Amino acid sequence: MITHRANPAVIAHRAHQAARRSAAADSGQITLLVIGFTLVLAVLIAVVVTASRVFLYQRALSTATDGAAIFAANQLDEAAFYAGGAGEHLPISAAGARRAVAEYVTRSGLAERFDGFGYAVGTDGRVVTVTFTARVELPLVGAVTDRYHNGVTVTTVALAIAPTRR
Repeated sequence: MITHRANPAVIAHRAHQAARRSAAADSGQITLLVIGFTLVLAVLIAVVVTASRVFLYQRALSTATDGAAIFAANQLDEAAFYAGGAGEHLPISAAGARRAVAEYVTRSGLAERFDGFGYAVGTDGRVVTVTFTARVELPLVGAVTDRYHNGVTVTTVALAIAPTRR
């Protein structure tokens, strides 16, 4: 039986050369990978921040719309009430509902809180409908595309009645 014994110095030298060749072939690839992941992370953060901003604006506007609708539903149409009674719902005054929402908007400072704020009020005498609109700026998206350079418009609608029974 013949045994071959490798020289430890030769084995170490070959291993060292192989490691150098591998390191030279991979040179810069880790840097590109880190840059790529950083860009993906930055885009992901921008999307989450933008979506959160729109969601929070929508929630705040929706809350304000609900409050205005409830305030408007409490505006009794006295002439209709005394002429025909209450029935299941108190009659709502259209002029009173518009005044109530205008007062609510002023007291709450909604025009100052929301860019491009606008509202509409309508009633059929039984149900009052309040619609608020506002524009949400999207600063991080504006750097990527011109499509949303003016932001997006958020619209919320609330309906309210004044029941006479529980």
